[in-house]
Amino acid sequence: MAQSQQSHIDALKILCRLCGQTIEKKVNKIDKKLALNIKLGLNIDIANDQPLIHPPYMCTRCRLKLDRWRTTKNNTKKRKPINIDVASWFPHEDGCKICPDSQPPCVQTPALAARETANMFGLVSWEDNGATLVAKSARNGGGVCVERSLVINANNTWEACVYGQQLENTVFQDIPSVLETAADSCKLVTELFGRKLCRGNLEYEDVIGNRTTFKGVRGEINGLVMDAPFTPNHLGKKTVRHTKCHLFIDSSVETCSTCWAYRTTLNAMRSNINKQKNASSDTVHVHTRNDYLNSDQLKDKLNYLKKDNRKLQNQNKSLQEQIKQIHDCESVDVSEEQNDFLQEALNDTHDIINSSDNEAFKLLYEEQLKAITVKDKRQVRWHPAIIRFSIALYNKSKSAYNLIRNSPFLQLPHQSTLQKYMKFTTPQAGINADVLEFIAKDRDIDNLPEYQKNVTLVFDEVKLKSGLVYTKSTGKLVGYTDLGPITNEMQQFDKRLMENDNSAEPEIATQMLVLMARGIFSSLRIPVAYYPTKNASSSELYHCIWPTVKSLALMGLTVRAFVADGASWNRKFFSGHQSLPHQQGHIVYYTQNRYLRNERLYFICDVPHLIKTTRNNFENSGWHLKSRKLRFNNLDIKWTHLLDLWKWDRGENRTSPGFRLLKKVSEAHMYLTPSLRMRVSLAAQVLSSTVANCFALHGRPETKSTQHFIRMMDRFFDCLNVKTPYQWVHGNKPVLKPYTDVNDERFKWLLQEFLPFLDGWQQEAMSTPNLSATEQKKLCLSDQTLQGLRITVMSFVELAKDLLNIPGVTFLCSDKLNQDPLEEWFSLVRGAGGANSNPTVKELGDIHLNLLVAGSNAVASTRGNCRTQKRSANLDDTPLPKKKTKRTQLFN
Repeated sequence: MAQSQQSHIDALKILCRLCGQTIEKKVNKIDKKLALNIKLGLNIDIANDQPLIHPPYMCTRCRLKLDRWRTTKNNTKKRKPINIDVASWFPHEDGCKICPDSQPPCVQTPALAARETANMFGLVSWEDNGATLVAKSARNGGGVCVERSLVINANNTWEACVYGQQLENTVFQDIPSVLETAADSCKLVTELFGRKLCRGNLEYEDVIGNRTTFKGVRGEINGLVMDAPFTPNHLGKKTVRHTKCHLFIDSSVETCSTCWAYRTTLNAMRSNINKQKNASSDTVHVHTRNDYLNSDQLKDKLNYLKKDNRKLQNQNKSLQEQIKQIHDCESVDVSEEQNDFLQEALNDTHDIINSSDNEAFKLLYEEQLKAITVKDKRQVRWHPAIIRFSIALYNKSKSAYNLIRNSPFLQLPHQSTLQKYMKFTTPQAGINADVLEFIAKDRDIDNLPEYQKNVTLVFDEVKLKSGLVYTKSTGKLVGYTDLGPITNEMQQFDKRLMENDNSAEPEIATQMLVLMARGIFSSLRIPVAYYPTKNASSSELYHCIWPTVKSLALMGLTVRAFVADGASWNRKFFSGHQSLPHQQGHIVYYTQNRYLRNERLYFICDVPHLIKTTRNNFENSGWHLKSRKLRFNNLDIKWTHLLDLWKWDRGENRTSPGFRLLKKVSEAHMYLTPSLRMRVSLAAQVLSSTVANCFALHGRPETKSTQHFIRMMDRFFDCLNVKTPYQWVHGNKPVLKPYTDVNDERFKWLLQEFLPFLDGWQQEAMSTPNLSATEQKKLCLSDQTLQGLRITVMSFVELAKDLLNIPGVTFLCSDKLNQDPLEEWFSLVRGAGGANSNPTVKELGDIHLNLLVAGSNAVASTRGNCRTQKRSANLDDTPLPKKKTKRTQLFN
């Protein structure tokens, strides 16, 4: 009976307390807040629940319904019923429908569960004198060694070893020292044998020599020489691990952070060894060890140190006198009680900061404490995260950075320190090898899974401030168009032929063509190249884009698609790839990837731009420019229909106000200005299902075609605007689900309903009698918009199916195939110039390097044309590249 009750309790743990459905994903424990909401909304007191009758958890769907009900109640001050069918619960009895009746519950001991889990991992397990042993062996040289082992004693205590080193029980914090249940032993085996091990520092055999340990400055042992990981590439080698090595690491890295930081010490030891080997008798540095110097060099060094010592003594004496004067004039005596109170307050503050879960705040506190306690600020070694944040702030406003740094509230690096990181290379147009190397190391591209190396190449132009600028570092004038050596020579040759002038200079650049690599299954979104242009043609684009594809291929990244707006030169660039026989006379939406055999490279017109141009066609139909007369199914599609609907919804003719159906639609949506036409959100909210539903409720028959047009564009935008895997849950729109299957019904809708809708509309317009060809074209969307929609739909469907067939890909978000990150980067560039929103060629090159180093710390304006995404700050301690400088010697 006890086993039956326990089985009943276990079965209740996977059921929702409210709806009674099986919890498929995340379980939500019913805390005090949820219990209060349940009592207020459903009149159910959770405090009276019995463990043998009621489940202790609830599903995510019911929790979201409760949260939505609570928010609505707080906003409207009215109670509304909750849409939850509450399940009934009964005591356990024979024939209970909740309990599994396939077989009686089986009680597993921790030792038995450990052996079963070991068999799943393919490990060796056996019993010896009542104890259970699990081991993982590997070849090392000519023999076999035990890499990891686990012993579970008869009293359920356990011991674990890695590389022959016994682990403390505190390594796995969630696992008790005495295994109580089978789940604990399963989790222990999974954690011990399933996680990746740190490989230590393998490249220091010349430093290891005959050592077995490494000692620190105070004589403490801080490094151990051990066998390398038992892999085919490291057989018989030695590695150096720090005494505080984490041992277990994430699968995306090879070395733990402690061992990686210890490389600095090992590099210093290697440098000292090399200095000792290559010591010269003619030169000496002030920091050179004495045992490397001869007698004459020692005398020179001693004289220099004496002189420097006298100087420091005089400075110290002067500072002591100044401090004494300040102390005598400004100091205030405090009592012992006040002293104890201040000391206790400081200790409490320190404890609160150390117990905080905000890692960024703790890092900032530690860096500030280090900066104010060091004697010379030049000795501060700033954390890379602080460097990135400072560069982002400095790039936004130099004056604001200097104001903060010179204030007594925050210690930040000096501008000269930032310059060393911001100018780690010389900015130049085109493809910069140093920039690509920085991206590869900073994003650890070599260790990314293969499916995360798929990217799109996004390109667009940004307005520049025309003019020439002299660069002191290179001695060149910067500001001319520069599209690569071949294109530059061709432009010069054409100009000489047209103008008959052998001394013709290049043109002054007015635009900057920027190419960004955006990861489809990763967070990569970095500009990789830029070219100063003046209205680049399709042929010029060809010689800029394909070399960038080649450079990305050499980095290990695979370009799957070109993404650009619907400008004429971009569409001409797409159509210029019409090389296959079956593409003749048809829309060109892909080409063969010359750097990836048997793979296609697709063309995609930016969906937000398509939505805006479609809205502009709609606005010009009977309104604004009146350049179009949209008509479908013998009914007009007019902007005035939307205006009448908006006025009806506002209730301008009503004597009392009422509820609005179009609460998001405002005057900014209806009466557009040039700046408002650039905002994607205004176009998307007009062409939405909410507006179409309001048209249906309004019930005017002459607006049926307008309603149908808006519904089709809304579903098209939703299909290509899936941002996150859980976006559809919040909006309750299944069309926003991520793509997981190549047979997704949305693919069929795009090909079998949306494209035929455009084709039928265009055919109906062109077959209208008694109208000229120009007037017939005005009855439908513009040819440019129709072509962009067709290219995007056909490319997206085929590309999405190709991506979903890649091993490791579980879902696809279609939002990854637009150019919003590039628009956000343009916003950062404009924001870095202050009042001057159009930078010069040189300024944009400097800003490019600044934003590259700042990374996710640089935040774009929230008032841009597209919605910015929230990104967490990078707290990685990997050293950043610096500007290379020559070290001067004191003596010759």
